[in-house]
Amino acid sequence: MKLYGYENGSRVSSATALYSSAVASSNNFKIGLGHNNSFSGLIDEVRVYNRALSSAEVKALYNMGR
Repeated sequence: MKLYGYENGSRVSSATALYSSAVASSNNFKIGLGHNNSFSGLIDEVRVYNRALSSAEVKALYNMGR
């Protein structure tokens, strides 16, 4: 599975993650929490979609809020 990070509508990072059925069936959805650390900052405007968005769609969503 390929993961992309966006900041202000522009892609800033990417990573490859292994897909696990244990993750897919988990009821625990956490944002900003890693294996051994947590994010020390603010996270806002989190959205979850049932499909992958294109870079153009991400940019359009960002521009809607400006």
